[in-house]
Amino acid sequence: MIALSASFSAATAFCLPASDTGWKPDKVAYVAGAVRHEDYGYFREQILEHLVLEGAHYDDLVDDHEFTDWQAVGEAVQSFLAN
Repeated sequence: MIALSASFSAATAFCLPASDTGWKPDKVAYVAGAVRHEDYGYFREQILEHLVLEGAHYDDLVDDHEFTDWQAVGEAVQSFLAN
């Protein structure tokens, strides 16, 4: 089995493994996700700016941004399927 873990921390230097649930997948791939500003209100924007994206080298707080490296996700899935 493969686990795709979606988290903004995958876009930063602070990417840490998920907590131990007892499930042991054969492969884990971290997927960063995206920022969709139209979906957030003022308070979510503040949390995003000051906590979630801290250290992510992301300065554009107006436009949407895709952090996911879809090529890397595809390669992880293809590698998993090949085994």
